[in-house]
Amino acid sequence: MKGEARPHYKHIVIVLLFVLGIFIALWATSGLLFNDYLVYKLSTQESVSGLVVDAPVEYKGVEVGKVKSIKLVNSQWIDILLNIKKDSPITNGTVATITARGLTPRGFTGFVYITLKNDGKDLLPLVAQKGQLYPEIPVAPSTSLSLDTTLVQMGKNVQYFTELFKNILDGATINSIKELLSDLKKVTSVLATNNQKLNGILINFEKASYHIEPFLKSGQNVMGQLSKQTLPEVHHMFSDLRPFLKSGHDMMSLLETQTLPTTLHTFTQLDELSRSFSDLLNEIKRDPSILIRGTTPRLPGPGEENANE
Repeated sequence: MKGEARPHYKHIVIVLLFVLGIFIALWATSGLLFNDYLVYKLSTQESVSGLVVDAPVEYKGVEVGKVKSIKLVNSQWIDILLNIKKDSPITNGTVATITARGLTPRGFTGFVYITLKNDGKDLLPLVAQKGQLYPEIPVAPSTSLSLDTTLVQMGKNVQYFTELFKNILDGATINSIKELLSDLKKVTSVLATNNQKLNGILINFEKASYHIEPFLKSGQNVMGQLSKQTLPEVHHMFSDLRPFLKSGHDMMSLLETQTLPTTLHTFTQLDELSRSFSDLLNEIKRDPSILIRGTTPRLPGPGEENANE
C-alpha cells in the first residue's frame, strides 16, 4: 500500500511545481496578476505596419508598458490596447504616437513602438468616459525614422530639384548663359590685348599720386592757416563791427520813431498847399480881376441894385 501511494504524491508535486512555475513566469513578465498595469485604448486610421503585440510603449524615452492587442475594427479604424504601469503619468493631455525606427519598419533591423508625451494642457488623470470600456488616449500623426522612408523622401526631393532645374535651365536660359560666357571671354581677351596699356595707365597713376601728395600737404597747410589765423581775424573784424551795427540800429530806430513821422507830416502839408495854390490859379484863369480886387465881391454900383432886382 505504501509503495502504491508514492507515485501519486510524486505526480501531485510535479503538477504543483508546474503551476507554480507558470505563475512565477506570468508575474515576472507582465505583473498583471497583481494589477500593476492598467489597460488603455488607442484608435487610429493610419497604418500600423510593423507594430506587433508586446511592442514597447515609451513615455519620454522610458518604457512604461507594452502593446496588448491590435484589432482591425472596420475598413477605417484600428483599435490598439496597451498595458501601462499604474504609476505612469497618463493624463488628459497625454498623446500617443506610432513611431518606426531603424533601417526598415519590419525585421530585426528596425522596430515600431508607441511613444507617449504630455502637452501640458490638462494634467488631470485620464479615465474612461461613459460608454467606454478603457480610457482612450488621443493619437497624433505617426512618425517614421527608418532608413528606407528617409531614402524614399530623399529620392522625392532629388526628383523635385531635378524637375526644378529642368524648368529653369531651358533652351533660352542656356543660350543666355552661353552668350554671357562668350561676352565674358571677349572682355577677357580685350583686357589681355590691352594689358600693356593698362600697365601704363597704372604706372602714370602711380606717378601722378606722387604729385598729388605735395598738393594735399599744401592744402592741409592752407586749412591749418585758415583755422589758426584767417578765421580768428575774421571773427575779430566782425566783433569790431558790432558797435557800428548797434549805432546803425539806433539810428534806424530814431528815423522810424521821430524823423519819418515829421517828414510825413511835412509832406502832407506841402500837398495841401499845392492843392490850394492849384485852386487859386484856376480861379485867376476864370477871373483875372481877382488880382486887382481880390476874392471879396465888389459892392453894386448906382442903378445895379434896381437892375438886379
